[in-house]
Amino acid sequence: MTDTTSTPTAEQPSATAAPENPYAAPRTESSAPASASNGFSIASLVLGIASIPTGWAIAGILAIVFGFLARSREPQGRTMSTWGIVLGFVGTFGWLVVAILGFAIAAPFALWGMGFGWGPDFFDVF
Repeated sequence: MTDTTSTPTAEQPSATAAPENPYAAPRTESSAPASASNGFSIASLVLGIASIPTGWAIAGILAIVFGFLARSREPQGRTMSTWGIVLGFVGTFGWLVVAILGFAIAAPFALWGMGFGWGPDFFDVF
């Protein structure tokens, strides 16, 4: 009987070693690992949420700025930064929507009480 197993030599690669991928990026030992920090996107989302109930326009503006910074620097936090931008715009310009709705609701009552000669006056109804 002959021995069919042999120990690998320097020229012969080990059977258990994985072959090297020719398409893999070259490994560099000097580069630091990429950090998965979502600081700007989290700040954008928190400030966007806080700007709505508090009415602080500066929080909404900061949410918009941090959101756009996060979209360019943190691709993994894209969803949070998008929501931060949207909520920042709502918090900053939401007062404008509320004012327009308030005027639209109050205008008929103001015109009704002015008495232009058409329709009943306010006190004529009661």
